Amino acid sequence: MGADELKQKIGALATATNQIRTLKRSMQRSFYEVGLILQDIDARKLYEVKGYGSFESFLEREIDLGKTLGLRLTRIVQVFQKAPAISAGLERVLGAVAAFDGEPDSAGVLPGTTSSSSGGFRSPIPFHKQ
Repeated sequence: MGADELKQKIGALATATNQIRTLKRSMQRSFYEVGLILQDIDARKLYEVKGYGSFESFLEREIDLGKTLGLRLTRIVQVFQKAPAISAGLERVLGAVAAFDGEPDSAGVLPGTTSSSSGGFRSPIPFHKQ
């Protein structure tokens, strides 16, 4: 990799991480944009300029969201269109992604959530009384 390409990737990564820091303040509204930025970092392998061998390692050490949430945000943009995802809300979409991927529980991914006592599975869609 040439010096100019390296500078460009370092700059792109710095811009992306700064955008994530800003957007995470309003995560309930901006989760889809964060997912798009993370997806771009992964696709362009921008994490390699900081010496990380994998996207997961980069998430664990550089992005203050946690590895699981970071991976799920990336997955959200692969699975959902923006408007329906935002309409459903972050917690429901995280639950849906966990269910799609065969993960039994999405609780605990967001700060302030805990595991469900219903056998480890929490439905992404609330049950309504009839």
